[in-house]
Amino acid sequence: MNLSIPEGIKNLGDEVFYNCWKLSAITIPESVERIGREAFRECRELTSVVVPNLVNFIGDGAFSFCLNLEQVDLPDRLDYLGRQVFMECQELATVSLPGILKTIQEETFKGCRNLLALDIPATVTEIGKAAFLGCHSLQSINIPQGVTVIRASTFGGCIGIAELSYTQTSLELKPLLFRDVQRWNSLNYQTIYHTWAKELLKDVKVYKPWRFLAG
Repeated sequence: MNLSIPEGIKNLGDEVFYNCWKLSAITIPESVERIGREAFRECRELTSVVVPNLVNFIGDGAFSFCLNLEQVDLPDRLDYLGRQVFMECQELATVSLPGILKTIQEETFKGCRNLLALDIPATVTEIGKAAFLGCHSLQSINIPQGVTVIRASTFGGCIGIAELSYTQTSLELKPLLFRDVQRWNSLNYQTIYHTWAKELLKDVKVYKPWRFLAG
């Protein structure tokens, strides 16, 4: 089923299309400024979404459990992306986050098992708990210098991560950050000798030669 929302609508309310499992395509008009909580949750046939340029708020779980969602285009002025927005979007491969985003919320990409790469904007200062938990296909992460807090289990179960880069000397890391990571090819970091080091790297299976490139 294809749907075009009429021009002039400014707010897509909470749960407005919740569990519309036959919805395969939707056109959101340029007048929309806000997408509410769980607005498209469990729209399992939805494959792509273009979020209009005026949208600056996407609520918690807005696209969660959209199991076939492959592509999302987010606008540059988006400054709030809620918790669990893309949780269990299992076919999502790439996302471009807007350059004014300050926080990647809790469980935002949890269970996005086909997410290959993600550029974290330089404006981000905090990455929430389990934000990338279970992103099995994620291969590399570059954490911007402005990030000062990474919450627990953020990269847990990311079995494909081979490269990690960050240089923030005051970075606050939480336990189980890299639990079940299978391999490292390189680490570029300054704070791995941390009080919680054993827990941070719990269940890392294979240590390939580490290149200590922090400067």
